[in-house]
Amino acid sequence: MSCRFAVAPALLLIASLQFAVSTQTDRPAVVGFCQVVTSPAKYDKQILSIEGILSPSEHSLVFYNASCFPEEGSDNRILPVLPPNWDSSANGKKLSKILRSRRDARVTLSGRFEGSGGPYGPDVAPFRFSVSEIMSVEKSPKADSSNQPKS
Repeated sequence: MSCRFAVAPALLLIASLQFAVSTQTDRPAVVGFCQVVTSPAKYDKQILSIEGILSPSEHSLVFYNASCFPEEGSDNRILPVLPPNWDSSANGKKLSKILRSRRDARVTLSGRFEGSGGPYGPDVAPFRFSVSEIMSVEKSPKADSSNQPKS
């Protein structure tokens, strides 16, 4: 009789562990920044993870990648929209410290890309990225700041 009562909690534990593992592996794949901005219709409204540089401008943040050079007449800047309480996580605190010192940060962000409907924000970026998670943060080398696209 007591064996039956032990089996039910064990099955519940196994099911919850499987759910926890599946939610950890369901993260969006990292997509190259250049792929996203050169094919915005393909990625429009999709949940993505993108690596790039977050740079504080006078009016807002700019998300770009120094190795992704825009063709003449095009613009590859993305307006990142950070979630509420973004600076309460460990990566958010690290990012906040870097941005407060007016430095660029190399980041991997996860969220929803918007490749249509722009321009967005006070710096009129052609794309927007609603961030759901700051996956990684590190100080960007000073050389990346000189390659920042002009707004």
